[in-house]
Order: sequence, then structure tokens, then C-alpha cells
Amino acid sequence: MFRKNNLYRIIADIFLILSIFLLPSYISITLIFVSVLIFNNFIESIFFGFMLDMLYSSGRIFGYHFAYFFTFISVIFYIISFKIKEMVRVS
Repeated sequence: MFRKNNLYRIIADIFLILSIFLLPSYISITLIFVSVLIFNNFIESIFFGFMLDMLYSSGRIFGYHFAYFFTFISVIFYIISFKIKEMVRVS
């Protein structure tokens, strides 16, 4: 009923939430990217990117107004992860 993979996923979620509050944003976004690569359909990554935006985003990236930078990066990681997993998969 409750598989080992689900337990690892919950632990990763808790660790990511703590990292968002305690670590710099570049470390948190790196951990989100690693989690997206490790777990299948890690849709929580988009929520974590949104949390980073709400807590730390200034709304200005490289002189342009872009309020959802980390959310955008998380969505890109999520989409790219499917292609990376397909290329790495051994048949």
C-alpha cells in the first residue's frame, strides 16, 4: 500500500521545503532539479519554484520585470527531465 519510493518522495519534499527556507535560492533550485531527475512526475517542483518566487523573487531579472522566474525555471526543468530520462533509459 505505501511503497518505499513514496517514503523517499515525502522525505525529499520535506527536505526541499526546509532548503527553501534555510538555504540560498541557487542551492534550492539545484536540489529541485536533482529531485526532478530522480523521481518520476515530480510535479511538486513547480510548487517549490512558486514558493521560491513568493519568498525571494524581486520581480526584476536582468533588468526586466519577470515576477515568476523560479516557477518558470522549475517548469523548464520538469519538461526537460522527460527528455533526459528518455535519453538515459537503458532498454
